[in-house]
Amino acid sequence: MDREAEWATVGKNIRTLRLKRGLTQEMLAEEAELSSPYLSYLESGRKKASLDALIRIAAALQVTVDRLLGEVQGTVLEACVPEILALLQDCSVSERRAILEASKAIKQVIRDNRIN
Repeated sequence: MDREAEWATVGKNIRTLRLKRGLTQEMLAEEAELSSPYLSYLESGRKKASLDALIRIAAALQVTVDRLLGEVQGTVLEACVPEILALLQDCSVSERRAILEASKAIKQVIRDNRIN
């Protein structure tokens, strides 16, 4: 996925979540302390959101930033697979099981401590 398509996906995700919560662009912009035109540009993919804007929008929508990223995350996941495989390559079966169990526990802690 190219960068322009990634930003269009982020904008689509913002719009979908906003509509799901019954908010207008103006309402979300006010809640996120952003201008309505800027939010409109983000939703249409015509502008790239800053990290600060993504954090503000996520908080206003009561979701995590990764929820806004949606499909874009798949690209990150695909990039991580080779690293994970390399990490596990020289591990014994019992080490792999231990790493898997530790990863599950870490994932649960992360999910339990984030705003949904």
